[in-house]
Amino acid sequence: MNTDAFIEGQEAGFWGVPKSKNPHKKDSNDYLSWYAGWVLGKNQRPRKERISPKQKRYTEIYNQGLQVALNGGALSENPFDRKNQLDDYESWSSGFIEGLTNFVELVG
Repeated sequence: MNTDAFIEGQEAGFWGVPKSKNPHKKDSNDYLSWYAGWVLGKNQRPRKERISPKQKRYTEIYNQGLQVALNGGALSENPFDRKNQLDDYESWSSGFIEGLTNFVELVG
């Protein structure tokens, strides 16, 4: 195994270079070493975290409440109906409370 080719392949895999970009002659030891490094490098890449549409909505609504609090708004500005939109109401309120806590800490 060629250590230099392995390291080159590992770096290429980590940075997302396609395996088809292997610069070595096909079926050579360097080619196989580069590919083995590429596989290892690809597996070392940080995975993109996938969030569900429900989690994305929660986060967006939470951030809306957070911003209202940081801008000096009131809890009564919650645009969601507690009876019919309880999840959204609670998400917004949670963000608002977090923002209010941060606002009080900033103001002192």
